[in-house]
Amino acid sequence: RTAINTCIRYWLFWVICAALGLLLMNVVVVYPEMAAVRALGIEAGTERAEYFRRLHGLSALIYLLVSISGLLLVAVQPSTDS
Repeated sequence: RTAINTCIRYWLFWVICAALGLLLMNVVVVYPEMAAVRALGIEAGTERAEYFRRLHGLSALIYLLVSISGLLLVAVQPSTDS
């Protein structure tokens, strides 16, 4: 039983690390790039609009993955028994 709890604890640790990494990528890379594209102006049907749409889609995907990992962490809650 302790081996299973240890595996779960490590698995949860990596889920947390992945979620934090995704959030960091979103804040450091995706958001600033979206702001830069928005500052240049976005006209419908242009290459810049398509690029912004892709960045927005990536940001939404990251948000979804982080939300799912958060729900997973809440649902799994390992026991605190030693």
